[in-house]
Amino acid sequence: MLLKAVLSAKIGGIHWEITPSGSYIINPNRIKELQVYDTNKSQFVYLFSPEDDRTDHCIFQCTTTVANIIIAADASLDSSFIALKVFEDDDTSDAAVVKYFRAEDIVFIEGYGTAYSWAYVSHGGNAVKRYLLDYNLDQIIDLASTGTTTTTTTTSTTSTTD
Repeated sequence: MLLKAVLSAKIGGIHWEITPSGSYIINPNRIKELQVYDTNKSQFVYLFSPEDDRTDHCIFQCTTTVANIIIAADASLDSSFIALKVFEDDDTSDAAVVKYFRAEDIVFIEGYGTAYSWAYVSHGGNAVKRYLLDYNLDQIIDLASTGTTTTTTTTSTTSTTD
């Protein structure tokens, strides 16, 4: 399962110039050395290439608890693939096209304004490509867990006859 988390600090790592500020969607299959930090927070090594932990990685502190990270890691996705609307050439004035990504290949996703987000997706080895998505972070979490960004509600009415 993908996990929406607030990354509060980057305390080490190599290569990636990520400055945590606010919420991100991270992929629990890329977390290593998970530990409790400051009583109810977590700290972990985040691998950009989980096949080889000698490559790009960051050490993050996160406001999400260890227990919630484990719950997210153990949860199943709606599908192994996630269909995401992508703006080709990063142009929001064009129509977005649907691309299918393996959930395990999503490195991380960061919000971009209130309606969009940037997804960083692994394409083998250290190759990571950035995509502009036509979803905010909450919509992506809904897609990953239910396959849709909308929820259905059922209402019932009762009538009485005199």
